[in-house]
Amino acid sequence: MSVLNTAHAGELFLKAIIATEHPLLIFKDLVTLDDKNLDELDLERLLMRGRTHDFEKLPQVLWATTGLRIPNPKCYERLRQARNAIQHFCPPNDRDLSELSLEFIYTILDPLIADRSASTQSSTTKTIA
Repeated sequence: MSVLNTAHAGELFLKAIIATEHPLLIFKDLVTLDDKNLDELDLERLLMRGRTHDFEKLPQVLWATTGLRIPNPKCYERLRQARNAIQHFCPPNDRDLSELSLEFIYTILDPLIADRSASTQSSTTKTIA
């Protein structure tokens, strides 16, 4: 279960970083939401028909939207594979999943949180000064 929780936390955090650039960037295939009858895209249509980027693609979307790279892409891929196996089939037998979850948290999420925290503090300092 720790892998699913860790992957979910990672997915939400990565999408939050992407959304700080622009909220619509977390959605894939936005153009398919246009039915040519509405003047603008509204929240109801996004919630009903919008699809966000898959966990697998988030490292590329993060890079394309922010210029940030996932700090440990090999760990990300291992967690992604374990998450898919657990979510859709059964837990893999060949791994210590708790260790994998901790590695993901401390080598991917923690550095990204620290980076976001540092950039938020520096922009706040610039605003105050």
